[in-house]
Amino acid sequence: MTTGSGMLADSGFTPLRGTRGLWREHPVLKRQGVTFDDVVREDYFQASPSRFWYFWGSLYNRLRDLEPHEGYQKLLDLLLRVKGENDWFVYHEGVDLLYERAEYPHDAVMQGKGSLFYWQCKPCNMVSRVATYRFLLDHDKGEAVSVPHCSKCRRPVRPNVNLRNDMEWLETHAQRQNENFEKWFSARDKRSLTVLEIGAGPVQPLARRIGESLLKDDKYRTALIRINPVRERDSQYRWERDQISTLLKEQRAGGADFEVPEFLERDHRDVVKEEEKQYAALKNVLIEMETGALNGIRLLRQ
Repeated sequence: MTTGSGMLADSGFTPLRGTRGLWREHPVLKRQGVTFDDVVREDYFQASPSRFWYFWGSLYNRLRDLEPHEGYQKLLDLLLRVKGENDWFVYHEGVDLLYERAEYPHDAVMQGKGSLFYWQCKPCNMVSRVATYRFLLDHDKGEAVSVPHCSKCRRPVRPNVNLRNDMEWLETHAQRQNENFEKWFSARDKRSLTVLEIGAGPVQPLARRIGESLLKDDKYRTALIRINPVRERDSQYRWERDQISTLLKEQRAGGADFEVPEFLERDHRDVVKEEEKQYAALKNVLIEMETGALNGIRLLRQ
């Protein structure tokens, strides 16, 4: 089972889905010209831990008190009833604690990007679990009032999450989960697989790519069940580009030298291209199925 942040929706959590959601949730960041691509970069933490933790601390506070909705228990009951205790695995793209709180076996869940509730100090090579902190935030300045520090060296710590362009991520915790996943997967070599994908869109496509890669791998007979709307994402990129273009024009008029971030145009092209490939592939599969069925009927008649 592969899941993205959309899995959290029925627990009352609204995924940000890029700059549009970021600015809706944090108007001060819009005034400062901070985009979603900024807050998920490692150099943003290095430049200002207090501004970095304004976003991540807010997310931490929201996720800290979140409880798993009834779908988690229903899915767990289904997995245990149909597949038993050892014949299934969960790959989750989110950084929350809901699978843990729903009492899924810890060795059957992998969080691909890490967890917001594990913090790291790179100089001390230390990763610690912290699930009871509460951030105080200054919404006028867009900063965390206080920043968590390492208990050993007193330097600011950051979440043990794989950020963009991140050369500082400590993979200790993630590596253990990955070893469990590899062990489980290698034991099912050359077997039929069913991938149940829930709430994993193309904005952060890690979970989505797992099912698609297995579907295209001739070594497995794979069924991919995707529970997630796709085309609604298309308007998001147009909105983001228009909004950021307006913002940067205003800043440029004030003497600043900015360009529209290239990643927005690139991501928009990738999403449109991905959608077209999906529909083309589905059409080809249906044609092949129809052709195969007609050939089978003709052979039976002969």
